Amino acid sequence: MRTDLSILHYASLGQVGGVERYLTGFLGHRSQRYRVRHGVELFERECPAFREPLRRHAAGVYYPKHVGPIKIPRWPRGLREGYRRRVARQYAPGVGLIWNLLGDLKALERARAGGLTVVYWERGLGWFADQGEEKTRAFLEGIDAALANSHAGARILQLGWDYAGPLTVCRNALRADAAPPRSHPRTAPADRPWRLGTCGRLVPFKGHSLALHALA
Repeated sequence: MRTDLSILHYASLGQVGGVERYLTGFLGHRSQRYRVRHGVELFERECPAFREPLRRHAAGVYYPKHVGPIKIPRWPRGLREGYRRRVARQYAPGVGLIWNLLGDLKALERARAGGLTVVYWERGLGWFADQGEEKTRAFLEGIDAALANSHAGARILQLGWDYAGPLTVCRNALRADAAPPRSHPRTAPADRPWRLGTCGRLVPFKGHSLALHALA
């Protein structure tokens, strides 16, 4: 099958969460519908739940300190970094898609050195300053474009971090196995109030307070 595009995904899959589940679902859906060659560079060993879909849908899975079962030595200096740059060059010309790793200058530098167009996908980390303001701003200045999974996330990049580059809102898709077989139009009852439900951990960055402000 002819490949129209190569994407090297920079991500962390060490735990089971929303970003991690979305990435593996994204790979499966895209591999079936589009002629795209996907590689995944992980910063740690993946959670066992993701091992099988990764191997099935990605052209390659890479780790920062290992080539297969062999650990890359620390010396001579630059050996590990050189390996990761070579990985990026395998997917050039193409895209280095950095998943929610805001401020990761090493991933940015490797993608650049490999000749990739760098796109950052904001999925919640922009609400935090834990990664360091200087690194975050340098990271955003170095990318070619950004995606955000909500308008709120996009505005955080623009207003909170002064990002002025190309930015597109790309909302989360509904999983194919969660879609009803047929849709049925419904009319809102006039004899009772609207109720809005939110689902997520009760931590600030999940944005439950935004729902309350919206209702107000």
